[in-house]
Amino acid sequence: DLGQQLWGSPYQSYGNERKSGEVLHPIIVRLMRTFLHVAPVFAVALIAWDAPAFAETRSLSLYNIHTKEKKTITYKRDGKFDPEGMKEINHMMRDWRRDEPTEMDPELIDTIWAIYQDVGSEEPIHLVSGYRSRKTNEKLRRTRGGQARKSQHILGKAADLHFPDVPVKKLRNSALVKQVGGVGYYPRSGLPFVHVDTGRVRHWPRIKRQELALLFPDGKTKHVPSDGRPLTRKDGQIALANLGNKIDTFIDKKSKVKLPPKMMMAGFTPPSLGLQKA
Repeated sequence: DLGQQLWGSPYQSYGNERKSGEVLHPIIVRLMRTFLHVAPVFAVALIAWDAPAFAETRSLSLYNIHTKEKKTITYKRDGKFDPEGMKEINHMMRDWRRDEPTEMDPELIDTIWAIYQDVGSEEPIHLVSGYRSRKTNEKLRRTRGGQARKSQHILGKAADLHFPDVPVKKLRNSALVKQVGGVGYYPRSGLPFVHVDTGRVRHWPRIKRQELALLFPDGKTKHVPSDGRPLTRKDGQIALANLGNKIDTFIDKKSKVKLPPKMMMAGFTPPSLGLQKA
């Protein structure tokens, strides 16, 4: 279904959605999540991302899956990057095979922090890969394959991340809307993860036009869908209309389902309910 298409496993728990007196089907919960996330939530996230962070203190909780190190690091104080905090970040994200750190890109760290805030994770971020030295990268290319020769990991501008309490597709979508750099999606890895970097804006594998249009309904993005043609505003209009039709059709079939108040607050009133907009 569309909820699974956008946000991952339909069996993922999203918290207590049921209130007294409501009959709220799990599929409605997923459709609500889709509708509310792809429009207002992402719009708010983008506004927050563009807003200056005056006198802000930022921390990240990281868990290195290889070294088993776990630490909460304050890397920004009063809106400025803290040298000691960044040094700790560099150590946590080092090339663990060679015990070799580098200076990680501060923009990458801020991007990870913003994603963490957006998706509402409450668990330490599982670091699958941070910095990779050229020697390590070449060795992996020879023995395992799949690593780019000029990988952003070599430059300290990339990280592979797993959020244990967040569906990997939701994590990917949050990274996509930032439009900071590259986003790689690896849901079938032993530990599903998302690659995030601060290189040029791109993503892989490319997703279908209608799915991408739900994330960028105004068509303004450097991300290109799987058909290779740029996204347009009309694509966003079509995608949102199709989504509304899917929700409306489902509610028609489940006429006893009570429309949740927060969907009403979002200004969404399916025609099948016979409600008039104010």
